[in-house]
Amino acid sequence: MVRNNLAASVNSDLIETLEDDDDDGELDEVSLNSDSSRSREPQLHTWPTMIGVVQLCNGFITAILGTLEIFVIPLVEHPDDAVHLHLGKDNCYGAGVLAGFFMILTGSTGIRASISRRPTSVRKFFNLTLFTLVLYMVIMVVLILGYALDWTKHDQYKEDSSLYEIHIFVTISTILGFLFCIAAFIQYYETVFFGNFQLCRRWMLCLCPSLAEVPIRYRSPSQEGLINVDSSMPV
Repeated sequence: MVRNNLAASVNSDLIETLEDDDDDGELDEVSLNSDSSRSREPQLHTWPTMIGVVQLCNGFITAILGTLEIFVIPLVEHPDDAVHLHLGKDNCYGAGVLAGFFMILTGSTGIRASISRRPTSVRKFFNLTLFTLVLYMVIMVVLILGYALDWTKHDQYKEDSSLYEIHIFVTISTILGFLFCIAAFIQYYETVFFGNFQLCRRWMLCLCPSLAEVPIRYRSPSQEGLINVDSSMPV
């Protein structure tokens, strides 16, 4: 009877050991598959960590200066006014707040792309960089028109007002943000547009899906899984 109990315990231990080995093998296979799929994803030569941090800091500074220009200083200088939100020609209709807000979004997306390192995050960062670059071009034109048409000259402000100095700082911060957007575009446009990320091709497929199929080398693992499932289904 002792021998039978001993044999049963040995068999149960052996079965548990084999099950543990099978589980370890499955885990190793899953980790290998995840590592191989990650290694197949396109990579950037330099991740936009630094440019994202710089853009984020510049966006916060520009947004704070723009808020001072359209809300805080009018509230302090004219506390008896019914409306304290001031949007007009002397502050270019709140261009600083708009520029700072989109620069914060762009910098945050760049930091997110550096952390996740997924192709979708990189494409979102570059799409937002392009949009912010175009927006900054428009804002720069508005700021130049403000100085050219005497909207923001020193004579247009009250003598004891500090709006003129704040607007000068808003202009300088906006120019710096515009340069940061240009730097990000120059650094990544070749890799994102024409490299492994193929952003131009994805724009074409988004606008005209019937133009061409995605080549095998640009297919993600999820697309390959869907293709394999579709091919295995009975017709």
